[in-house]
Amino acid sequence: MGSIRCTRGVNQASPLPNRATTPGKSTSPWTDRIVLASCLAGAWMVAPDAFEALDSNLGILTKPVAILGLGLAAVLLTEQICRLIEKLRGIR
Repeated sequence: MGSIRCTRGVNQASPLPNRATTPGKSTSPWTDRIVLASCLAGAWMVAPDAFEALDSNLGILTKPVAILGLGLAAVLLTEQICRLIEKLRGIR
């Protein structure tokens, strides 16, 4: 098998999608992690109410549908909050 060689250095790499093209304020994954953990904790607290609200309509599918819905909502809400934080900091 042949060897794979990278001819560009780390400093020459292109920026990530939806990120600033010029170096400026640094980003940290910790903001994303903290916001995601907060949103998942909120989804965990809302879960019993969601189970109760969906129980009469979905029956046996209540918990899987509610868990998938709350998980998806938490991830989407996390993305929007992180974008807002980064816009306020001038990163995006």
